[in-house]
Amino acid sequence: MDIGRSFSYVFEDKDWPKKLIIGGLINFVPILNFANMGYALRVLRTSARGQEPTLPEWDQLGQDWVKGLLQTLALAILLLPLIPGIIASGVAGEWMDSGDGNPLVLCCFGLTCLTSLWGLFVAIIYPMARAHYALSDEFAAFFRFRTLLKAIGQRLGDYVVVLLMIIVAQMLAGTIGSLVCIVGVAFTSFYAELVTADLIGQVAADSALPPTFGEPRAPRPAPTAAYGSAEDIEAELNQQIESGGDVELLGDSGAADDQDYGGPEA
Repeated sequence: MDIGRSFSYVFEDKDWPKKLIIGGLINFVPILNFANMGYALRVLRTSARGQEPTLPEWDQLGQDWVKGLLQTLALAILLLPLIPGIIASGVAGEWMDSGDGNPLVLCCFGLTCLTSLWGLFVAIIYPMARAHYALSDEFAAFFRFRTLLKAIGQRLGDYVVVLLMIIVAQMLAGTIGSLVCIVGVAFTSFYAELVTADLIGQVAADSALPPTFGEPRAPRPAPTAAYGSAEDIEAELNQQIESGGDVELLGDSGAADDQDYGGPEA
C-alpha cells in the first residue's frame, strides 16, 4: 500500500488542473454528476490491475455516466433492506412518545438493530464491490458476497486502513471545500473520489480476485477451427464421394467403433 501515491498521483498529470475543473463543474449538475463516479472507476480499474494510476481523458462521458449510474443503482439495491428498519424505528418512536406500552416496541427496535448491521455490512463491502465491478464489468459483481468477503479477508489489515483513509479524504474534502465559499466542495469532493479510487484499486490488486477479472477475455474460436477450413471440408467430402465410400461426419470418425452396445454381434 502506497497511501502517499493516492493523494499525489493526480498532480503528476500535466493537465490535472483542466481535468479537475471539468470534474468539479460536472459535480454542480445533478444527474450528470454520475459521470464522475464512472470516471473514477477507470482510475480504480487501472490501479486494481497493478498499474500506475493516471488521470484519463474526458473522452468517454457517456460511458462514464452509465457506469456511475449503475454503481449508484447497485448501492440503492443493497440498501433496500434498511427501509423496514427506518419504518420500524419511526413507529417505535411514536409509540414511546404516546406512552403506549406496546410490546411490539421491542420487536421494532430489534428490526432496527438488524437493518443497522446490514447497513454497516454494505458500507464495508461496497468499496471492494466497486473494484470487482470495474474489473469484471458485470453488474452481478456487486452481489457476490462470498467472493467479496474472501477478497477482503486476504488483505484485511490494508482494507481497514483504506476504509479509514476514505473517511479522512472525504472529511478533508468537505472541510477544505467549505472554506472556499462552499462551492469549492464540488472540486474537492471530486479529488477525494479520485483518491478513493486509487486506494481501493491498490488493495484490490493484491486480494483474492478471480484470475479472469484483470484480464481481457480470450476471443471464442471460429466454428471451423476444430475441423479445418470450409474448403478442406468440401474437398474431403468430394474425395469420399468419388471413392464410393460412405460419407462420414467430420469429428465422428471412429465413434461407432469405440462404442460397445453390449448386445450380441449381428
